[in-house]
Amino acid sequence: MAETINERLKWVEHQGVRILRIELHNLEAHEYARELRRVGDDIVAVAQDEKGPVLMLVDIKNTQTSTDVLAAYKEVRIKLEPYVKSLALTGIKGFRLHFVNFIRAGSQIDVKAIETEELAIKWLLSR
Repeated sequence: MAETINERLKWVEHQGVRILRIELHNLEAHEYARELRRVGDDIVAVAQDEKGPVLMLVDIKNTQTSTDVLAAYKEVRIKLEPYVKSLALTGIKGFRLHFVNFIRAGSQIDVKAIETEELAIKWLLSR
C-alpha cells in the first residue's frame, strides 16, 4: 500500500509499519540542496500528523554533493529531529559515505547508509 504525498514523498507500508519514502535521486548539487529544503518542510508537515516517530527511506542515488547540500542537510535535520526516529539512505558509495557521518553528527536521528532498498527497509523495521 502506498500513499503519494507529492512527486518526491510517499508513504509505503511494510509489515504493517509506515515508512516515508523520499525520492531525491539523479539531482545536481544545486537541485539537490533546493529539493532537500523543500521536502524538509513537507516532511515536517506530514510527520506532525503521525502518532509516533517517523521512519524514513531516502534514495539519493546519482546525486551530487556540495557544501550547500551539506548545509541543507543540517537545516533540515534540525527541523526533523522532533519527528524522525530513523533514516536510511540508499544510493551512497565510496567517498560519499563520509557524508553520512556529517548527517549523523550531533543528531538524535538514527542514520545509516544501506546498499539496497530491501536491506534499508529491513533495518528500518528493526528500529
